Amino acid sequence: MVEIKNDSMELNILDIAITTLLRDKRKKLCVPMLEIARCLDKTHGFIGLVESGKRSLSVGELEIYCNVLCVKMEDVIAEAKKKVMFQFDLT
Repeated sequence: MVEIKNDSMELNILDIAITTLLRDKRKKLCVPMLEIARCLDKTHGFIGLVESGKRSLSVGELEIYCNVLCVKMEDVIAEAKKKVMFQFDLT
């Protein structure tokens, strides 16, 4: 898997694809970052770091984030995998 070093943290491309997809879904649904932060018991800043690709979510946090957006975690992961495979022509 391709990895990116970012502020001394390594995030793989799939992590970034997942968080980008979640951010886009959140914005489309007009869910404020503060609502996601409240549900995760995190700060607004933490969500900003996640959505900008500087931090990743744990599996539990990913599940909560998906639940807030009323999407299935499995669907988000599958869609992100498809985007990564298409982007890097891994089909």
